[in-house]
Amino acid sequence: MLIELGEKASIKIQEIEHSGYKIVYMSVIFNVAVKDDSQISNLFSEIYQQLKDKGIRILQEKIHGALSKRNRTTAIRNRLIKKLFPAENIIPFTFIEGAPCVGGIIAGIQIIGVIAKNNSVKTKTVFFGGESIGRILETADFKEIFLVGISGSQKRKGLALGEQAEHAFFEIKNILSSNGYKMNNVIRTWIYMPKILDWYAEFNKARSKCFQEFGLIGKNKKYLPASTGIQGKRNEKEEIFIDVLTLISKTSRCIVSVMKNTCQNEAREYGSLFSRGMAVKIENSETLYISGTASIDNNGKTVCLDDAAGQIAQTLKSIRSLLRTKKSCLSDIVIATAYCKNKKAYTDFKKFIANSKLKDIPFVPVYADICRDNLLFEIDAIAVKIK
Repeated sequence: MLIELGEKASIKIQEIEHSGYKIVYMSVIFNVAVKDDSQISNLFSEIYQQLKDKGIRILQEKIHGALSKRNRTTAIRNRLIKKLFPAENIIPFTFIEGAPCVGGIIAGIQIIGVIAKNNSVKTKTVFFGGESIGRILETADFKEIFLVGISGSQKRKGLALGEQAEHAFFEIKNILSSNGYKMNNVIRTWIYMPKILDWYAEFNKARSKCFQEFGLIGKNKKYLPASTGIQGKRNEKEEIFIDVLTLISKTSRCIVSVMKNTCQNEAREYGSLFSRGMAVKIENSETLYISGTASIDNNGKTVCLDDAAGQIAQTLKSIRSLLRTKKSCLSDIVIATAYCKNKKAYTDFKKFIANSKLKDIPFVPVYADICRDNLLFEIDAIAVKIK
């Protein structure tokens, strides 16, 4: 479903049917620079009213925008949530800068939600340390928890960069444990670092240390979570914050599996502990969580150096290859973020999309550094294959 909000923005909604509920994927893509608070307020009113009218309960929400306007944007959003969803407590979300490629205040909003058809489908807000930090969905077949913006470093000043990463992962472990989940239930992470190019190698060492301690690597381990590691800011005081999706299967109708890409080697072979993708099959559909994917070949090397258009083509080739392992294709994508290192990469991306059959994919484009200085472009995505 496509809803146009004038020339300024469009809403793309995909609903996936299940027994007793629908999972909803909503992408709001800003097409032009919106710089005025009143315009943001009016657009947000239309967006969140759509959620209210359709009976959608928010599970995960990301707002990509300009950090300088974060406080004002957050205030507008929270006021609307309180007004429209008074029974849902405080619904947390993640604000990420990713500066908008179109300019202005907001690049886009990405929401995963649920429409419950009966009382067997339950949602609730997760609190930890007095703060709302996530949402839980429980159905007959599974229960899952979405955590947003976990850092842990804000309460402990003076931590070295690697220590901040370790503390964030241990904070995640503690939150999950207090809600009946384990670290080996994590299937997806989104890791945001304002200065990713300064310390990505150090971050990888910290993640490896934590995963080793958590028992996630070694013999007989089923999988590592899918992941994105990208530049992203939330405030000026923290060097890392992490969104997490954790899932526990309750019946044989919910099957979790790892995805492997014939175009790319496993990221763990060059020191990054994540899977290329994770799949969750429920009833007649399979949800595919595509890790951050860039122009990296089967030997772990960057290809198409200094060629943004070439890197965009290579990235999409790799994602196609990954999706084919599940008999899926690019048109099955329901949420996607396109990370562009600079204006040239964004311009080439727009040209590529305009000259292809990918115009209907709900890409939210933002400016961000990728994990290597010679990478100019990256995509992460969620796709749903209906069997």
